[in-house]
Amino acid sequence: MSKAKLKSYYFPVGLVITLVVTLVLVRWWQLIFKESFQREQDSAILVLEKEMFIAADNGIKKEELIEEGKIKIVSQCSIVPCIFSQGKFLQIKEEYLESIEQQTKKRINMIRWETGFLITLLFSASGFMIFLYQKERKQHKEQEDFVTMTTHELKHPVTSVSLILQSLNRETIPAEKKSVLIQKGLSEINALNEQIENLIKIKQLKQLQKKEDSSYRLNHFISDMLSRLEARGLQTFRINLLCEDDSLLTNVNKVGLELLLTNLVENSLKYSEETVNVTLEKSKSSLVISIEDRGVGFTKEEKKQLGKLFYRSKRHAIQNIKGTGIGLYTVFKLAKVLDVRVELADTTVEQGSTFKLKFASA
Repeated sequence: MSKAKLKSYYFPVGLVITLVVTLVLVRWWQLIFKESFQREQDSAILVLEKEMFIAADNGIKKEELIEEGKIKIVSQCSIVPCIFSQGKFLQIKEEYLESIEQQTKKRINMIRWETGFLITLLFSASGFMIFLYQKERKQHKEQEDFVTMTTHELKHPVTSVSLILQSLNRETIPAEKKSVLIQKGLSEINALNEQIENLIKIKQLKQLQKKEDSSYRLNHFISDMLSRLEARGLQTFRINLLCEDDSLLTNVNKVGLELLLTNLVENSLKYSEETVNVTLEKSKSSLVISIEDRGVGFTKEEKKQLGKLFYRSKRHAIQNIKGTGIGLYTVFKLAKVLDVRVELADTTVEQGSTFKLKFASA
C-alpha cells in the first residue's frame, strides 16, 4: 500500500479509535454513577435503620417516623430493616422503600438518557465529519485527476508539434515533405485546441445550470448540432436522423446536452463504419434520444468500466483507433449534473451498441 493511500486512512481510523475510547469512558462513567446512586440508597436505608433503633425506645421519635410515612408497626417482620419494640416490630414501610428505589432508578435512567443523547450526538457529529472528509477527499481527487488528465491530453500533440518544428528546421528537407509536415502540424494544433476546449468544459461541468429559461424544439436543436459537427469535418452524412416531431420540447441546458450528444455521436462515428441512427421519441413524461451504431460494441467487462476516467478497452479493434478515454467520462459526469439518465440499452461485441439519453420534457 502506498504512503499516500495509507495517510488517507489516518483520519477515519483515528476517529474510530476516539469513538471507541469515548464509548468505554461513557460506559465507565455510567457504572460509577450507578454505584454512587446505589450507595446513596443503601445509606438512606442505613440512616433510617439507626433512627428506628432510637425510635424503639423513644415514643416521640417513633410517632415522628410513622407520620413521615417511613415506618409502620407490625406484629411480624416481612422486610428489613425491622426492629423489635415493646412487643411488636417497627418495620420500614413498603411504600417508602419503593419510593427510595424508584428515585434511584429514575436517577440511573436519567444518566442513561443523558449518555445515550451524548453518544447519539457524538456519532452524528462523527458521521458528519466523515462525510465532510470524504467530500473533501473526493474534491481533491477530482482536482488531481483533472491535472493528470490535462497533462495526459496535452502532452502528445505538444510533442508532435515539437518534432514537426524540429524537422522543418532542417535545411535539406524537400518542399513536398515540408508541406505535409505543415499540414500535420496544423492538424495537431487543431486537435490540441479541441482538447483544451473539452478540458475546460469538463472543469466547468458543475457550474452549468440544469435548465434553460425557456423551452426549445429538440429536433431543430439536434439538426443544428449535426450541422456544427459537419463544419468541424465529421462524417455526418453517415448519420440517419429520425426526429421530425416539432412538438417535442425540452428546457435541458443546451450547452450540456450538446456536449453529451456530441461525445456519443463522435464515438459512434469513430468506432463504426456504417450508418449511425439518431432517434428522438417520447416515453410517458420523458424524452428519449437513442444513438445506435453497428460498431465494435462492449464486452461485459467494458460495460462495468463505463464512465471511468481514461479507461480504454484493450481490444485490438479499439486500440487501433485514436482516443483519449475522457469522452464517456464526460457523458456520465455531465448527465448527473443535468439530471439526464444515460443507459447502454443494447450492445453486442462487434455488432454495435445503443445509448439512450432520458430526460424530462418541457
